[in-house]
Amino acid sequence: MKTQIIEKFIEYTAEHKKRPKSIAHFMRDTFGESENTFQKYFKSFDDLEQVIWEQQLAITIEQMKSEPVYYEYSVREKLLALYFTLFEVMKPSRNLAVYTLSVYNWWNNDYAVLNRFKVVFEHFANELLHEGLQTQELTERTLVTGQYDTILWWQMLFLLDYWKDDQSKDFESTDAAIEKSVNLLVDLLGENVIDSTFDFMKFIFQK
Repeated sequence: MKTQIIEKFIEYTAEHKKRPKSIAHFMRDTFGESENTFQKYFKSFDDLEQVIWEQQLAITIEQMKSEPVYYEYSVREKLLALYFTLFEVMKPSRNLAVYTLSVYNWWNNDYAVLNRFKVVFEHFANELLHEGLQTQELTERTLVTGQYDTILWWQMLFLLDYWKDDQSKDFESTDAAIEKSVNLLVDLLGENVIDSTFDFMKFIFQK
């Protein structure tokens, strides 16, 4: 029943582009069941949406890691794969995602519906950051390295918001935004011209 509730909720939002009027109406009209049946699995529609978001990201990561070639990817390639795969996984529930992203004020940190999604994302992001620092694809910076996971989270929010408003064919604009933002971010977190300049200045003054 839990899986059926999720599927029918996604179907409803796809058709109506909004939530059902109430849990009682949704359960009665869809399953001929009472609200009590819903509450065996979810506390509210908010709780249900959190589970859906969490599952979609978990499925995305599982799909990527099931491919042997994934383990040959650089951090840059893994981050690109995450976003491309995620938005593909989310296509069937796009209307629900658009509704959710339209209701909450992301840039004021009002994204409670993504709490579980964020936990899964942060675990994945920290894996990538650890790997990137070990392989030196990313650069350790005093007082800044500890904020790398926050930077990655804001990138995720930016891309979700961009995808929400994307009207281009086959979401080509979102694909371009993913590629450009990931390349920029990895270039900034890796050794770049600023680091090279700083190292050169240290060398000069040490002489």
